[in-house]
Amino acid sequence: MSVRRLSNRLRKKLKKPLGDLVPTSKVSIGYLRKRLAGTHMVVAVGDATTATLAKSGVRLDIHVVDDKEKRKPVNYPQVKYRTEYDVVNPPGTLTEESLAAVTSAAKAKGPVQISVDGEEDLLTLLFMAIYPNGTRILYGQPDKGIVVIELDDRRRKLAQAILNEMMVDFG
Repeated sequence: MSVRRLSNRLRKKLKKPLGDLVPTSKVSIGYLRKRLAGTHMVVAVGDATTATLAKSGVRLDIHVVDDKEKRKPVNYPQVKYRTEYDVVNPPGTLTEESLAAVTSAAKAKGPVQISVDGEEDLLTLLFMAIYPNGTRILYGQPDKGIVVIELDDRRRKLAQAILNEMMVDFG
């Protein structure tokens, strides 16, 4: 796969949330716990999303961070993890090592942290394409709220179509 870059056309398409947008005003501890109760696996992508979920007491199986928010350095409290993967993933791309980390994280002793040197946003597509139905994937929609993806076949096919267009071999 090497490095696959996001086209301008796909960049515009991905501005739209890939799941249910929960406005910032509705993001609360009670809401998050209720929405994620009984979930087989919870994945958080992004520093602010990870911090919000951890503060809410939500059990994170996997979280992905790059120590940035809106491309500016941030210093959120550390979230506990047992296994860590360090990857390089430049902005607007997906790399082979990111795919390998996402794939390995599903089998690793959790909780798992994937630390990204670059940008973590597009790793959401990898989780959507290869993780089992019922997985909840959460990521931040800047200045709007948190997107909650309840993974199912329809959302998996959407992610796979985008990755195919990027020529990512996730198979």
